Amino acid sequence: KPLKEYDFEAIAEKQGLSYGHFRRLFRDFSGRSPKAYLLQAKMRLAAEMLADPKLQIKEVALALGYNDPAQFTKMFKSRMGVSPEDYRRCLPQ
Repeated sequence: KPLKEYDFEAIAEKQGLSYGHFRRLFRDFSGRSPKAYLLQAKMRLAAEMLADPKLQIKEVALALGYNDPAQFTKMFKSRMGVSPEDYRRCLPQ
């Protein structure tokens, strides 16, 4: 659930783990830190949303919790390798 807010420190504490240990276990299992994993899940969801031509990029950004579409664009490009606009252009019509 990439749109849900997570408190990874509280999750670790509930499991009786320090956050550092929880983070290492999570990374060993998933290959990413909890925050990086969540961010990647958000960007995959963004890619799915961008496939809907009725949604504007700023609407996708807001739905994912980005108040600034430029910040969303920067994050999407850093994670996906292309801007949301270029990604959308590459999709089959």
